[in-house]
Amino acid sequence: MPSEASAYVQQVEFNRVLGGAVEALNELKRVLIEHAAENLVENAAEFAPDEADFSKAIMIEGPEGSPALWKVQDEFAERLDDYPTAVDAMRSSIEWDDGYDGSDEAKAAIAIVNESLEMGAKLWAERSPEKAPGAR
Repeated sequence: MPSEASAYVQQVEFNRVLGGAVEALNELKRVLIEHAAENLVENAAEFAPDEADFSKAIMIEGPEGSPALWKVQDEFAERLDDYPTAVDAMRSSIEWDDGYDGSDEAKAAIAIVNESLEMGAKLWAERSPEKAPGAR
């Protein structure tokens, strides 16, 4: 039976490792959301370069018939197929929808993109003047 001091040291080590894992998952989630926001802006700028409203721009269909929102969701779902840890990182998202009848990768992709919308709107508003609507 471990001594009280030994049990304390084990508990401290466990808490340290667990805390590090949680921080790593939060960082992964942050990077995924940031990347999705950047992808949304990039695709929306391609599909709807003159649209001032980000929420409208991400819903304009591109050359393949899908709006930027769906394109980015589909791309993430496809990539997440090989990264179950990234899927698991998104399970805690308020945007995770257990009622959605799709794969966990699709649920994670939707959560990532939905969480990225606010950041995407800010990036859209901050675009350089030459890319802003009405610029020549």
